Amino acid sequence: DTAAADNDNDAKSQEIVVHLVGVEIELDIMHLFCELLCVLPGYNFTLCMFAYGDHESIIADDIKPETVYKVKSSDNTLKVLVRTCTYCRDNVQQTLPKQYQVPQMLFGLNAGFEGYRNWEQAVQQIYREQIPSIFTEYTVSTVQSATINLKQWTNGVGKMDEIYKINPFRSSIIMFNPVS
Repeated sequence: DTAAADNDNDAKSQEIVVHLVGVEIELDIMHLFCELLCVLPGYNFTLCMFAYGDHESIIADDIKPETVYKVKSSDNTLKVLVRTCTYCRDNVQQTLPKQYQVPQMLFGLNAGFEGYRNWEQAVQQIYREQIPSIFTEYTVSTVQSATINLKQWTNGVGKMDEIYKINPFRSSIIMFNPVS
């Protein structure tokens, strides 16, 4: 009874909802997030990606609002929902089904707090909802700027839980490819 086995497996799987905000290049490498299915077996993932701007300003050519991935080594699925809007309460409520509106975790990779003014609404919602979050930045100076912005955007009460750390694997030397 294959259908019964599939239903039994679905019942055992837990779902993890993750919001990824401020995406750009991540739209071109969505399939790489399938690794989650391999390293965390027994979980279905819904990854809600929020890209700023309209379709013309996004790197990816063909953006689908929903894509489902599977890998051979897992019975679980990765569902990626892409939204091209600012991450704020109203947009989350208007663009996502209710079961995906509050994530278990939120990531902002190389967030660019200095470069985008849209972060204020996002940070206020994240703070208000107490969403566990991890942000990365490009440089120490942008992290310091983000610390100042965080305090401003949360009326002086928001703070980072962890002191920033420099990536030990980063390359501090810029190299140019002469063949381009």
